[in-house]
Amino acid sequence: MKCSKCGEVVNENQGFCLKCGNPIQVTPDFNSIESELASSVLELLEEDEEKDSKIEELSEEEPMITVDVPYDEINMEIKMVDINRNQSEKLPVEKNTKTDEKSSISNKREASSKKEESKKKKKIIITLSVIAAIILIVAVIALVFVISDLNEKKTYDGNYERAVEARDNKEYEEAIEYALSAVRLATSNIEEINARKLLKELYESINRINDGYAENLYELINLGEALPENYLALVRYYNDNEMYTKINDVVVKITDDKIFDVLSNYIPAAPVAEQESGGYTGYVVVKLTAEDGNKIFYTLNAEDNLNAGVEYRDGVKILGEESAKLTCYAVDKNGVESKRTTYEYTIEQGKLNGPAVTPASGSYTEFQLITVEVPEGAKAYYTTDGTDPTSESDEYTEPIIMPRGTSKFKFIVYDSFGLPTAITTESYNLKIARALSINDAIKIVEAKLVNDEIMDEEYNTVYGTMGVAYEKTVIIGKDEFYIILATEYSSDESVIGVTIYGVNTYDSSINMDIIDANGEYVLPLDDDER
Repeated sequence: MKCSKCGEVVNENQGFCLKCGNPIQVTPDFNSIESELASSVLELLEEDEEKDSKIEELSEEEPMITVDVPYDEINMEIKMVDINRNQSEKLPVEKNTKTDEKSSISNKREASSKKEESKKKKKIIITLSVIAAIILIVAVIALVFVISDLNEKKTYDGNYERAVEARDNKEYEEAIEYALSAVRLATSNIEEINARKLLKELYESINRINDGYAENLYELINLGEALPENYLALVRYYNDNEMYTKINDVVVKITDDKIFDVLSNYIPAAPVAEQESGGYTGYVVVKLTAEDGNKIFYTLNAEDNLNAGVEYRDGVKILGEESAKLTCYAVDKNGVESKRTTYEYTIEQGKLNGPAVTPASGSYTEFQLITVEVPEGAKAYYTTDGTDPTSESDEYTEPIIMPRGTSKFKFIVYDSFGLPTAITTESYNLKIARALSINDAIKIVEAKLVNDEIMDEEYNTVYGTMGVAYEKTVIIGKDEFYIILATEYSSDESVIGVTIYGVNTYDSSINMDIIDANGEYVLPLDDDER
């Protein structure tokens, strides 16, 4: 025989397992007991009959002789006289043989009757004894079963096995009670997990999705059964019953992203930082975004992720620290929290990172707008002549149109603390396809001079002749121009005057406002620029 709990070999007469203390259930063999009782009764009866038969044989062989004995008045008792049938000790008897025969027959009958009564009494006594013994044995057996049953009800194995048996018989209510008892009597995590898994199955079998069901799931998860289906069932129950704070109690313990994916219909998405984890110089301003309607909370260098933190507004500035850990989470309208997301930043001392400029350096064939990222409260400055910008340089206030040809921009930002960033340099080469050639530009200017009656088709003017020639190609602002000079000569070939024409290489338009300023062709300043 083996222990049902630990498998240790035990003797049939042991009440408890010597290894684990588990009560040993002894099932008496009723058939063997009944057989032994019947055999004992039969032996007693046969023994009794054998004795009676021997007495009868003796009676038949030697008939009983009666004698008169004197009455002892002093002792007031009848003295029994032993009669010996040996021939040497025969007592004298009366000679009346007929009387003797009658007396002998009477004595035999009386003896036979007494023997019959004696046999009946013995049988009754034996029968009653047997019945009493059987009743006692049955009572002992019943007591053994009761004690065994009580012991089983006080053990984990007994209750778990009864729960399984009741479940198999579809007696779910009874099975739940036994499973709950098994949970209370569990002596290890494995035992409790098995009992709670069975309890979960039983609750679901009868659709008893209540607080007890949820509590059982919560304990299962705490015991290590952190399965997606357990989390989903628990959070769904809390959500359906508007128990939102309990959802948060569950969410803060989740570390597996797969479980967050399963719960995406019940909890908000985590915030996203525009500035990824990494190294920065001087400082970094972290901008967080979340789904519309959700608030964002964050902590900076908190010891744990359970801290409520502060509500996010416009950005988190991390300044002058060697390293920083930013933990953030979103909260929806019901107060349900998202998973905690952590970003880590390393700040190097020195000048701040240069401002972000787009587009990056390169060659382009279409006009581009050059933009600079300027944090709130900061100002940006730039140069295009190759010198380093300062707070005295041109201020960046709006996107700049990328000029044609080759250009170099240098940008710097001064933050709200007056700290300058590093300088960002971007070089561009904008090659816009030209709509006309230099000869085409010359012909456009000549046609204009004829049309304006400044000269005729033979280049003659009122005061002399006109010469039209290409000077150079220049970029002014975003436009590229062919500079065409119209020079009027007198009859002695002295120069009367020069007119500058700028022919736009992109759209063939003529600009006559271009002037020569110390060898540089520029457009006149606006009133606001003067």
